[in-house]
Amino acid sequence: MTRIILYASDTLDRGTQHRSDDNAIARRLSDPDALVLPVWRGQHLRPGEVGDVTIAADALPGEFRRWLLENADYAVYLGQFGDRPVIATGLSALAEEALISVCPATWTPVSLRTISPLVDHHEAALLAYAQALVWWRDHNRFCGVCGHRTVVINGGHAIRCADPDCNHTIFPRTDPAVIVLVHDGDRALLGRPAHWPAGLHSVIAGFVEPGETIEGAVRREVAEETGIIVDEVSYRDSQPWPFPQSLMLGFRARATTREISLNDQELEHAAWYDRQTLMAVDRNADPATAPFALPRGDSIARRLIEEWLQEV
Repeated sequence: MTRIILYASDTLDRGTQHRSDDNAIARRLSDPDALVLPVWRGQHLRPGEVGDVTIAADALPGEFRRWLLENADYAVYLGQFGDRPVIATGLSALAEEALISVCPATWTPVSLRTISPLVDHHEAALLAYAQALVWWRDHNRFCGVCGHRTVVINGGHAIRCADPDCNHTIFPRTDPAVIVLVHDGDRALLGRPAHWPAGLHSVIAGFVEPGETIEGAVRREVAEETGIIVDEVSYRDSQPWPFPQSLMLGFRARATTREISLNDQELEHAAWYDRQTLMAVDRNADPATAPFALPRGDSIARRLIEEWLQEV
């Protein structure tokens, strides 16, 4: 059975062969069957109740749908979901009052983290893709080389400086980050930064630096944050993480030392936990109130922990 990885789906044909064809993009943007995904400042416009539809965009009122395609800051062609084009519309330039005035009744902005456990995983993947590209566009409105405004090209998958003397082209970024379950055979190393809810504990994570291998990043991050030295670094899994534009690369590593030292103050607390202790943790515990809680079920951190716990 294929394992579901939240925020990722192989059912979307990204239509890369059409991105440079302006006429093909125009036809897809005007397709009356297109799924339109409105994104406002990192949030998704959704109805209070979706009803009997697989994807909330199918409940989008026709008049609002037309307004989005005509008045959004820009539209991004994401690809084909079955035979239907998928379009993300960026609305971040709208003030909140203006957004409320044009939204249908019951439609409000909500965060992907809030709704992801409640929606079909294919829809979660589409929303994650839309959110990542809209965030990228919203943060590249001006050319980083000359400072002129930029324009969307290639169906929204590239941005070009509007100054013809510069003509700098910008492509979407994905920031690689490593996340690792460190163990010593019978115990796993978990920790928490100070800004997290008091009960929430997770595995070690951090971004890959320039000129660094991902295995090197694993060893460095673990040593920097906990003082633990690891070997036997092995890749396990990955997950797109659109908060805002990361790809989480999941690893497992065996500790060769045991004494914890919180060297760089990234973590407020870190400790070793045996399988019996972690197996007894309530999987549905609310991190905001529980004395001890594991990461949310939609995360690769939780998957790394659960995978290790089952290997007895």
